[in-house]
Amino acid sequence: LQELPENHLDLASSHNSLGVVYDSMGDYKTALSHYHKSLDIRLQALPENHAHLAFSHNNMARLCDWLGDNKIALCHYHKAT
Repeated sequence: LQELPENHLDLASSHNSLGVVYDSMGDYKTALSHYHKSLDIRLQALPENHAHLAFSHNNMARLCDWLGDNKIALCHYHKAT
């Protein structure tokens, strides 16, 4: 992964997967960091109506909702639809 540019879509997928794992382990701060990285890359590389952006927004929304940050969660849920 170190050979790929930092905005490569494969890195977005890897960050999303790492976020899922950390999320399931209960390390929500680390999960959120990886979800953010994934979303940032996808926002740069994909059209705004791409399904992967919806997945990223949904992951962010679900975790923010779980952490009690309802305003941010709602924003991401709206972007996911």
